[in-house]
Order: sequence, then C-alpha cells, then structure tokens
Amino acid sequence: VENTKFEDECVRIRVKNENNNRRCRSERERNGSDEVSMYSWPVIMQLLSCALYFYIPGIQTFLVSGFENKGSILLWFTIVDKCVGVMGRFAASRSKTLSPNLCLILQTLSFLALFVVGWPLSLSASGLIAAIASHSVLYSYTNTMLYVENVRTAKSKAAAKIMGEYLGIAQQAGASTGIAVAFLQTVSGLFG
Repeated sequence: VENTKFEDECVRIRVKNENNNRRCRSERERNGSDEVSMYSWPVIMQLLSCALYFYIPGIQTFLVSGFENKGSILLWFTIVDKCVGVMGRFAASRSKTLSPNLCLILQTLSFLALFVVGWPLSLSASGLIAAIASHSVLYSYTNTMLYVENVRTAKSKAAAKIMGEYLGIAQQAGASTGIAVAFLQTVSGLFG
C-alpha cells in the first residue's frame, strides 16, 4: 500500500512538473517574440548609424576632390569630427530632448548633405565641414542615446545586458559594413 502511495505521489509530481515545464516554455516563446521586436529596432538603428559614420572616411578624399585646398579640408574634417563627437556623447548622457529615432533621421540627412556640398558640386568647403560636424555629433548622440535608453527602459539588468550585447554587435557590424562598402567602391574605381 505504501508503495502505491509513493508511486501515485511520484506520478502526481511528474505531471505537475510537466505542466510547469509546458507553461514555462509557452511563456518563454511568448516573451521571446516580444524580446525580438523590442531589440530589433534599436539594433537596426545602431547598425545603420555606424554604417553611415564609418563609410565617410573611405570617401573623404572623393568629397574634397573639387576643392583646391584638399589637404587643409581633410585636416579640418578629422579635427571637427573628433571634437564634436565628444560633444554629442556628452549631450546624450545629459539630455532627454532628442530621441534616437529623430537623431538617426537627422544623421541621414547630414550624410546626404555631404554629397550636396562636396563633390560633384563642390559648393562650399565650410559647408562640407559643417555637414561632417553635424553628422558626427548626431552619430555620437544616437550611439550613446541608444545605450542610455537601453539602461533607462530595460525591464531588468539581465535584459539591459542582453540588449547592450546586441547593440555592441550591431555597432561593430555597422562599422565593418560601412568600411567594406567604401573599400569596395574605392577599389572598383567608382570614386575616381
């Protein structure tokens, strides 16, 4: 009699565990799709932002090719890019004003402005430097703001850690993509 009670208890525990496992699996599946959608847009934004930013060094000489003082413009490109990048990161850490979505749109417009004021039109060297300054500050702001928003809005430390890892991977993948595209265009002779 005791053996059957023990066996009945074991069966009851086994059934209870199976039900718990099924419930946990369904919750994980349900939450998993939410996590993917929650992570996907910021990761795509990070990838695009970094691809645009790291594409520019490969085409800088192309952008200044219509100007007579190419060397000094390239020097100012580098100086301005590095200085305003720090300002963008600082502003993002202190501000809640601009959303990363708006910054990415503005960054894309600044990227396109490089081609309007640079080669082939060669409208203005100062306009070109202003366009790189706005692009750099918006890249830095977007990049930092994505990490800051992740920490502010994460459901838990574990979720913030996972999202941070995804953002880091997207940052590296975007940088590699931008550099690879610029390299292939340069090697193929597309830029002169």
